Amino acid sequence: MALLTVTESFADFRSGHPEVYNPGRLVDEKDPVVKGREAYFEPADAAASRVRVESATAAPGERRERSRPAKKAAAKRAPVKAAPKKETAKKAAAKIPDSPLPTGDNAPADPPSSEVL
Repeated sequence: MALLTVTESFADFRSGHPEVYNPGRLVDEKDPVVKGREAYFEPADAAASRVRVESATAAPGERRERSRPAKKAAAKRAPVKAAPKKETAKKAAAKIPDSPLPTGDNAPADPPSSEVL
């Protein structure tokens, strides 16, 4: 029983629903899915020989490669000042001084009416 490895994705619809074969999946060489799709497979031994395994520690005198770049220190930000609080309608109305309506030359053309429309 020799094993084959999928090299390129494809789907098989023999069972009525799609079965996806992604790269790296192992399949027996006698499996019916291989027939007619030989170009999508390679011997599992060949695929395994290409895999690079990193050792956990460096040999004496040897330096290991870093897998990720070093993180940069975050820049300190200036503290954010709180926004002034909004005044409520009552407080805003209390700050408006009551002044009499203008009379004479400064009077508006139509005095305000108390009628509700």
